[in-house]
Amino acid sequence: MVILPGSESVWKATFDDVNEAIRIQFGFDYYVGTLTAAVAIVAFAPITILGNILALCAFYKDPNRELRSAPSNILLTSLALSDLFVGAFQSPLTAYYWIVNFNTETMPFPFTILLSVNAFVGLSSILHLLALSADRFIAVVFPLRYVPTVTKKRTCIVAICIWCYSLIVGLISAFLERIIASGTFLVAHIVIPCAFMMYFNGRVVIAMRRTSKELNSNVINQQANLFQKRERKVVKLVFLVLGVFVICYLPWVLTLTLVLTCNTCNAKALVYTYSLSGILLYVSPLIHPFLYTWRLPKFKNALLHYFATNSSSISGNVNSKKQYNLKASAESPDIGVTNVSCVAVEVQA
Repeated sequence: MVILPGSESVWKATFDDVNEAIRIQFGFDYYVGTLTAAVAIVAFAPITILGNILALCAFYKDPNRELRSAPSNILLTSLALSDLFVGAFQSPLTAYYWIVNFNTETMPFPFTILLSVNAFVGLSSILHLLALSADRFIAVVFPLRYVPTVTKKRTCIVAICIWCYSLIVGLISAFLERIIASGTFLVAHIVIPCAFMMYFNGRVVIAMRRTSKELNSNVINQQANLFQKRERKVVKLVFLVLGVFVICYLPWVLTLTLVLTCNTCNAKALVYTYSLSGILLYVSPLIHPFLYTWRLPKFKNALLHYFATNSSSISGNVNSKKQYNLKASAESPDIGVTNVSCVAVEVQA
């Protein structure tokens, strides 16, 4: 460990001890890092709040309730709610902690409280991403089982379980004062979901490649061309999803591991890297609405209809709902799960 050398110090050190040791050892560099992190987090918060509020608004204001019919949309909406908490509650609390620390050189409250909030909200977001990967995995790899297995009721139960488990982890984190115990506990809750996400999405890509070859071998040109287009979209989405997750979460895991174990690392560089990796954790909730929700035409159409309905009350436009229905029926979800399942069923038949 760089900041508190010696095995005995490592096992007894708390996060507050580490923060205090860094502050004393690095002084100006420590305050520059924390203030930069606080300013960046505050700057991300409005975009995070706006993007996720619009996602929730589209779900609840959907005139034909089409978004509520798909189980995966329930997970997307629950993810948006989790990310909204990041922008509206977690980000201001974190920024307040570091700004007060910068101005007064004291901790406004125990770091374990901040760690508990971060664990609760952050893990909720991660588990929602894992659930969405599992949903896509079942739809593509086991298309015949998708409809009877993935129901609205079961999806709601999964979402509730995610929130409850995240709350339990957050409460446990509040009582883990030792940095080794709490750090290992939180790292495990990032690395394990990441491994499962890679497995699920990897199986999706393999299954789609196999289905594409079967279509080509059976000379089903129209279906093969359609499937290949969707395959390319889904493969791009898979790599984009995994790329965002790895870039936003794993640097914090690696940096914290180095803080706990590396005795030869450049301590000053490690402090700045740790601050930067902390900022990246708040980039993920900012990207999620655009990466998951707004790629789906039904979400975009529902929100456009909501704005059109409000404007029609002033302009007297009474055709907005009709236009919305025509537009929504003309487009299909971009994520490719439902249509991929249909094609896979045809191939297996």
